[in-house]
Amino acid sequence: MTVKFGEMEHLEWLATPFLLAYGPPGLAHNRHCLRLLQQFEAVQTFNLVLLACLPANIEDMDHPHYLIEEMVRLPDIRSLNLFLFTNGHSFGASSFHLLRMRTGIRKLGLVFDSCKDVEVATTCASGCICDQPTNWKTEELVLRRLQDIEIQFLSGTAHDFALVEQLFSWATAVKTVTVSFNRSITGSMANEFCQRILGFSRPEICVKFYVYRPHK
Repeated sequence: MTVKFGEMEHLEWLATPFLLAYGPPGLAHNRHCLRLLQQFEAVQTFNLVLLACLPANIEDMDHPHYLIEEMVRLPDIRSLNLFLFTNGHSFGASSFHLLRMRTGIRKLGLVFDSCKDVEVATTCASGCICDQPTNWKTEELVLRRLQDIEIQFLSGTAHDFALVEQLFSWATAVKTVTVSFNRSITGSMANEFCQRILGFSRPEICVKFYVYRPHK
């Protein structure tokens, strides 16, 4: 079955099914999602859900491949929202790949999610493929038009902070960064995380923090 889209010069919002970051090459599910993206030239807001892999543990897969590099183009985007189902894995490489294709975005949202409880969640084993390729840590990326970053449900793993730190360096014109933490983060942990994030920031950036406080 073939579905054809007419001209949509002013598409306001687009969301696709989830994409797997790692798995067998040429995965049919990812291929169908990427084919959908190729139908659009521009969109105001694009929501993209990224999973490390299926099953949830990369360690359970045989020779997984990095699949996000199969995405070679994105529509012209004004606002990008990335929903990252991390499960302790890094999405630095995937985020870098996507942002490098659309350096003109004005607004970026990062929504962290995990199937694990934050209290027991840890980063994956050393040498995990999720940290590959490592060029996102060293190559230059300048997001000159990005002015607003919103980070939701940050759990504070080493991988999460590594990505957040890079965002501050990439977003050279950012004006506002809003951060909310996972509900399991205690007040003392939140204070520590706030100080750490402020260490990445610059004086001209307005950084806002929101901490969940359960009703007593």
